[in-house]
Amino acid sequence: MAVEIDWPTSLITVNQADLTFVTGTLYELDTDQFRKDLNALQASEIGMPWPTTHVHNTQVSVAGITLPRVIEIIAPYSIQFLPDSQWSVRLAGSNNNIFDIESGILVQNQVQVIPGNSAGLVIGQATLTAAQSANLALIQTLANGITFQKNTALSNFPFVMTGTDGQAKTGLTITGQRRQDAGVFGSLDNSVTEVGQGAYTVDLSAADLNADTVLLLFTAGDALPTAITITTVTVA
Repeated sequence: MAVEIDWPTSLITVNQADLTFVTGTLYELDTDQFRKDLNALQASEIGMPWPTTHVHNTQVSVAGITLPRVIEIIAPYSIQFLPDSQWSVRLAGSNNNIFDIESGILVQNQVQVIPGNSAGLVIGQATLTAAQSANLALIQTLANGITFQKNTALSNFPFVMTGTDGQAKTGLTITGQRRQDAGVFGSLDNSVTEVGQGAYTVDLSAADLNADTVLLLFTAGDALPTAITITTVTVA
């Protein structure tokens, strides 16, 4: 893939000709290869003096469950897809912020960028049941409605636990862990509280959220792991 970076303007360009053709006007970007290409450009003689382009948290396997990698493009860098015409690109291989127009990461033009982000719950290689899909959608909705401030406590963070039968699971004793940026898993500072109907909450401490990217992992006996990747913001 021939990724280009205009270092003085911090503009990253991805050309359609370097993407994988899917069908019609749909193409796919392998985001893992994309970040490797960024690393190569960053390590070049020209790129070394410039700020880091991105943060990468690799995929993690926990008890046979693979949690997706996270790639975060860092300001002041922005990304454009060319040519500027009516076609679509699907982002594959990671949770990422490449599609983020509001924060200035994606340069908006006629190209439709399709994210593939999830809340981080991956159930082996099996197909999700309707109930599992509904719970996964609920987790993502809950997470999307919250602003996570870096190094700032957040009370009553909600999430859902699913049993191995695909149904919301009540009465669990849950272990909560966090992985901050590229670090290792450690215990959350506070215990989990059950709300009911498979929903639970936990008070996230300032220390829990003292990172740019935090992977929350909730596990319990007779339940599937719930993993949620969140990106914090720094408020001036």
